[in-house]
Amino acid sequence: MEKAELKVNPSEFVGAIFKWMLIIVFLLVVVEILGFVQFAGVLDKLISWLPNLIVAVAIFVVAVIVADILDKVIRASVQKIGVKYVGALGGMVRWAIYVFAGLAILVQLGVAQSLINVLITAVFGMLALAFGLAFGLGGKDAAAKIIEDLRRKISE
Repeated sequence: MEKAELKVNPSEFVGAIFKWMLIIVFLLVVVEILGFVQFAGVLDKLISWLPNLIVAVAIFVVAVIVADILDKVIRASVQKIGVKYVGALGGMVRWAIYVFAGLAILVQLGVAQSLINVLITAVFGMLALAFGLAFGLGGKDAAAKIIEDLRRKISE
C-alpha cells in the first residue's frame, strides 16, 4: 500500500490565505461603512484570530515533517541494532509527535485550553506514577539487598 502524498504548492496555499484575509478586510470596511457594528465586531475578531490559524497550520506542517524524519531515523537505527518490532517503535514516536502537536494546535486555536492543560498534567502524572511503580516493584529485591548491606556495615 503506497502512501498518499500531499501535492500542495506552498505559494498557492499562502496566496489563498492572503486572498481570504484581503476579502475579509474588504468586507470589514464595507460593513463598517454601512454601520453594521455587530457584524463588524465579528469580522474584527476573525481577523485578529487568523494569525493563530496560520501558526496552527505551521505547527501541523512541522509536526508532520519531524514525525516522518524521526520515524525513518528510528526505523533505520533500530533495524541496524537488530531489535524486533521496528515498525512499532517508529509508529509510537510518530503518534506521540502527532498527539502533542494536536494538543499544541488546539491550545494555539484557543480550544478548551484548561481541559488540555489538565490532560497534559494527567498524562505526565500517569507516566511518573507508572515509572515509579515499575522501578519500585522491579527494584524491590535490589533495594532490600542494598539496605541489608548498609545495616551490616553500620553494625560492624
